[in-house]
Amino acid sequence: MAHLIEEVLELDQALRAGGDVSDELADVAILTLNIAHMVGVDLGDAVAQKHRLNERRVWSEPDSLGRCHAVGVEEVRV
Repeated sequence: MAHLIEEVLELDQALRAGGDVSDELADVAILTLNIAHMVGVDLGDAVAQKHRLNERRVWSEPDSLGRCHAVGVEEVRV
């Protein structure tokens, strides 16, 4: 997980710098796919299932950072 976090931070830096993010996106995707494989998750199925769930949700208006949040869904905080 530490490697994935490192790559996400590199992606964040690339996005903030306004440069090409292709390599960093690819790194994050590759590591995510590897984790899914290691734990036996079909990531394509998981994404499709999550997308169907999100389509049924009610979403807030974008916040100051442009993020929308599902309305009436309890967030789990760690």
